Amino acid sequence: MLACAPGERHELGLLALAVLLQADGWLTVYLGTDTPLDAAVSTALRTDADLLCLSASDAGARAAVEAELAAEDLPEKLVVVTGGAADGRESPPRLGEAVAELRGASSTPRG
Repeated sequence: MLACAPGERHELGLLALAVLLQADGWLTVYLGTDTPLDAAVSTALRTDADLLCLSASDAGARAAVEAELAAEDLPEKLVVVTGGAADGRESPPRLGEAVAELRGASSTPRG
């Protein structure tokens, strides 16, 4: 599941990630720009997604998304990765680590 944070209109990087994940055998759902966080989370839960990638090019918007996510009661199996602005922070978990971990859990294409 891939979505741009609320107010985010820069989608090219996230769209490229969706294409690369799909080429690697992942089942992807691309929600696009300016996605309300509750819609992204509810869609991820409804579709039983393993990975939710949220993009925000503005560091403040990214921090707001991370704070809102911290207040959510998300299932343990849902890996959430935020990215976008190069603000010098490490965002746990890193996407590569999350994908490797999910790939190791099953050889079946994941969504």
